[in-house]
Amino acid sequence: MSDTRYSVYGYRWVVLAVFVFINITIQILWITFASITLPASQYYQVSDLEIGLLAMVFMIVFIPLSLPVSWMIDTWGFYKSVSLGVILMSIFSLLRGLLGESYSAVLLCTIGSPSRNRSS
Repeated sequence: MSDTRYSVYGYRWVVLAVFVFINITIQILWITFASITLPASQYYQVSDLEIGLLAMVFMIVFIPLSLPVSWMIDTWGFYKSVSLGVILMSIFSLLRGLLGESYSAVLLCTIGSPSRNRSS
């Protein structure tokens, strides 16, 4: 048996708290339209299914993004990959809010925002 000692840093709790906040934000973005499907479909003049697509696209985009994001984490490291993901999520989420009057723009920004999701 070896006498290996590990250092445990208190900063890991800060990293965990930030990571939890990012994931809460992701979940809020993911489920935004679920409780307002009917009013949203009326506002955008689209079907309920198209509003549901705004939530489903997160899971659909996960599949093609999982491999490149895994490569990024292996190549660049967790910190850089998650940082890039958070930046992309922030940009696309802000655009989604600013361009919220157009269903097409909201859908495109929703497709763009999960790109950060898979690195976290």
